[in-house]
Amino acid sequence: MASIYKTYSRGVSDLEKQGQKQALKTFHAVAKRVPAYKDFLKKNGVDSKSVRNFADFQRLPLVTKDNYLRQYPMRELMWDGSEFNGDIISVSSGSSGEPFFWLRNQAQQAEAAEFFYDMYKNNFGCDEIPTLLVVCFSMGIWIAGSYTTLGGIEASRKGLKLNIITPALDVTDALAVIKRLHENYQQLILAGYPPFLKDLIDKGVEEGFDWKKLKVGFTPAGEVIGEELRDYFLRRGTAYDDPSKVTSIYGTVDAGIVAYETPLSVLLRRRIYRRNLQENYFGRQVLPTLSQYDPRKRFIETVDSNIVFTASTGIPLVRYNIKDIGGVVTKLEDLVDDGPSFIKDIDKHGIDIEAWARPFVYVHGRSDFTVSLYAVLIYPENIKKALFKEEVTHYITGRFVMGIKHKKNLDQYLEIVVELRKNQKPSKNILQHVQHSIAETLDTDNFEYRKLKISIGDKAVPKVILKAHDDPKYFPRTVNKQRWTADALKSR
Repeated sequence: MASIYKTYSRGVSDLEKQGQKQALKTFHAVAKRVPAYKDFLKKNGVDSKSVRNFADFQRLPLVTKDNYLRQYPMRELMWDGSEFNGDIISVSSGSSGEPFFWLRNQAQQAEAAEFFYDMYKNNFGCDEIPTLLVVCFSMGIWIAGSYTTLGGIEASRKGLKLNIITPALDVTDALAVIKRLHENYQQLILAGYPPFLKDLIDKGVEEGFDWKKLKVGFTPAGEVIGEELRDYFLRRGTAYDDPSKVTSIYGTVDAGIVAYETPLSVLLRRRIYRRNLQENYFGRQVLPTLSQYDPRKRFIETVDSNIVFTASTGIPLVRYNIKDIGGVVTKLEDLVDDGPSFIKDIDKHGIDIEAWARPFVYVHGRSDFTVSLYAVLIYPENIKKALFKEEVTHYITGRFVMGIKHKKNLDQYLEIVVELRKNQKPSKNILQHVQHSIAETLDTDNFEYRKLKISIGDKAVPKVILKAHDDPKYFPRTVNKQRWTADALKSR
């Protein structure tokens, strides 16, 4: 066991040292060539020449959208103060504020190709298995569709047996092309937002399409997925029984791909989840993403539980606080609770520790994606887990919108609007099942909620409202991402 930890530690230590050097190098390049950052340093009383080592680097002020990006014209945020040092423009989703425009450059796209090549080769064997990548992200002004498509194209040119088709956010088109093309390939990879991928699998099942005869991989992105959804994909959507064939990507419009799940991170996350130890390891009862990254490409720090990264991207960022809540783990033993059983698991799954000797990053999501009931935080992940239970998933899609409402006497209550499956009519029986599943899951998984319920009784029980499939207010398929909270819904 000690030798495994040593092998992992040796590889990560080397990467971290290289990452620190690269972060320092990026800082000096940005301080010299980016007008906005020059001005930002001046206003904060920082002389770039005084930043000589990594300890100096760690004392640099954090940048955010509000204190930096929104304070300067786009061209001043670019290398050499020119917008033409970038090419394609993407737009942030505006989940926590107004949209922001991001320029990407050729170097960033080449880096994306390296990420995708690494992931498709090592997680899915696309260097040997003829594969069709079905890109179901929006192909409009958002980053996910164009980034995945262009990165996939360049990755295929590096030697992968990979073709790409882009039906985007259209379940009917996506299913139609899969039906026509799947016999030409030994494997499919479905890339998209988790709720959309679930819609796609469900529609195929409804139409009699047998996903279980096909080797289908999944690369969901855009939000944290629970292990229940991973199991759902494996149970209904693929012939694979390997959990690592559902590979979540931690990506942002700010910097493209930051990290992705690996066979090692998936194994560790599922072990922690099965033992209900997420609070022990991640500080919260809600299960975060757990991915691995290359610090030479995206150098990650955590400051006050916020993810902070440095990246030499189209709009270069130095110690940028993206406002994602999470942390970094650089010791494998910090994620292992039972060494002997862990050894058995990695042997069973054929996981090479040396190949995955990379640091881990875990992400809970944005702090403003929760709602607060009597000062108790309710997380989307709590509700997602409840809606993927067997007893309710036959009736509902898994999409919902939660918010805090007030009665006439100003008492708070939690309202959760839940989407029914297509052609499913609401009923008292369904409503009771869904409400019971949510209340039971909150009581089990959210310790603070459980204490609140003991204190205020039925006032803590959520009110559930069932809405028709594709409801134009809550669940339109014409928008980029599902909004899980009522406040986020207003920002569309």
